[in-house]
Amino acid sequence: MTPVTKTLSELAWKVGEKVVGDGQVVMRNVAPIEKAGPGEITFLANPHYHSYLAGCRASAVIVRGGTIKDNLVGKYGNGYLEVDDPFVVFAQILRIFTPPVLHDGKISSLAYVDPTASLGEGATLFPSVFVGPAVRVGRRYFIREFFWEMERKLETIVRYTPV
Repeated sequence: MTPVTKTLSELAWKVGEKVVGDGQVVMRNVAPIEKAGPGEITFLANPHYHSYLAGCRASAVIVRGGTIKDNLVGKYGNGYLEVDDPFVVFAQILRIFTPPVLHDGKISSLAYVDPTASLGEGATLFPSVFVGPAVRVGRRYFIREFFWEMERKLETIVRYTPV
């Protein structure tokens, strides 16, 4: 898969938000504010984390409008996206940098399927998946490893049926 690169201006256009600072700075990934570095975009939604801006090495930060005063633009990084809801915009940008995994209808050799379980046509099972006794997985459904943990908590894995 080809790595995704976008300028801050391109990201702003995709999510319909305003660039403050250098719109040509290139982003290659997303990261938490305390770990973000050059080429990464992060977000600041909670005022409690405002102190992280001083040490933030991210190339850009998603902030609520009015968070960064005009005299501080450029002090804490190359650019900002001013938005109404940093959580929502970060989620949108996260999807840009992490395209969905293709569900290829294959069963990983590292998945376990009980002999009494039934798998619908085109079902995809990722590594570390456990499909328990008498479980029915619907056509074209996929199961990732976190369902195993659900099974332990709920004592049965969710039964999927086609829609």
